[in-house]
Amino acid sequence: MAGADAVNLIVGILGDKALRALLAEARKLGMEAVVEVSDEQELARALTAGARIVGLTNRNLRTYTADISVTQRLRPLVPPDIPVISEDGIHTVDELRRVVEAGVHGVLIGEAFVRARPEEREQKVRAFLSHITTWGGKRR
Repeated sequence: MAGADAVNLIVGILGDKALRALLAEARKLGMEAVVEVSDEQELARALTAGARIVGLTNRNLRTYTADISVTQRLRPLVPPDIPVISEDGIHTVDELRRVVEAGVHGVLIGEAFVRARPEEREQKVRAFLSHITTWGGKRR
């Protein structure tokens, strides 16, 4: 798969059988899957299917609105041994702080940089990175 280490599987568009089959295929190919969920039911399905990495998407795929509280609500429901990534809808350092405080292991930020004016992108990236280097109060 062109050197990929992981794939993203979106539970909201997959049935349980397809989710399990794609997880197995990814692992057969030496990859892991970030299993993306947006609510409690999808999280339960992901965990039942054997997800080893969970992506909590803050974006509602039906309305395309984003709400950071999704990560805050779902993070405590993920077992502590499973890495969690907060995905989408992180536009400000304050929103980043909120998902960090929720206990995620990583973030996926893209739209915040794409929507920034070109002359502001570097400053925005630096602001996010300066916060990430003190992730959870510990320098990384």
